[in-house]
Amino acid sequence: MATWKTLGPLLLLLHAVFCQRTIRWCTTSEPEQRKCQAMSEAFSEASIRPSLSCVMGLTVEGCIQKLQKKEADALSMFATDIYNAMKIATFKMAASESKAGDISSYHAVAVVKKANSAINIQNLAGKKSCHTGKGRTAGWNMPLGYLIDQGYMSVMGCNIPQGVANFFNASCIPGANNVGDPASLCELCKGDGSGMHKCEMSEKEMYYSYEGAFR
Repeated sequence: MATWKTLGPLLLLLHAVFCQRTIRWCTTSEPEQRKCQAMSEAFSEASIRPSLSCVMGLTVEGCIQKLQKKEADALSMFATDIYNAMKIATFKMAASESKAGDISSYHAVAVVKKANSAINIQNLAGKKSCHTGKGRTAGWNMPLGYLIDQGYMSVMGCNIPQGVANFFNASCIPGANNVGDPASLCELCKGDGSGMHKCEMSEKEMYYSYEGAFR
């Protein structure tokens, strides 16, 4: 069971595979491919049926394409991946993983300095912001989804990075350094302090992730 758990929090199926002799599991990285192969061997040694074979998809998107083409039967992914995948495909969730006795829930919160306690959701436009990272659940998907849904932030043509740049005066959003991303999204980032690794989604960017955004 330990090997089973390491493959990810969610198992998604495109169609029912329980009557098949073999389930073709699509992997999104070399480490996951090795884990899948180890689990396949464990299934075989324990005579577990259906058997498991491993299909390399390299990315979540690649595995989605293989499922749609019926070249694979299942894959595991995180909640953020599911959110993005459901825009282009329909899946059935077959299993989920949680810790024993885990009754916690996940919240995204906005934090301001106590001296700036007058800042609230109504007057947030035009302020400076720091985020855990572009595309991350608590620092990007949840807050921006809320701001857009409630009408605080305007996004034209589904160009969310530009909408964020128009809404905030300047930001540090690690990972928002792709071609087409407005420069203001990385304006407040510091990198490693020596001018290197600015706006990277790595610990070398001092404002990356939860601790970095809080800092």
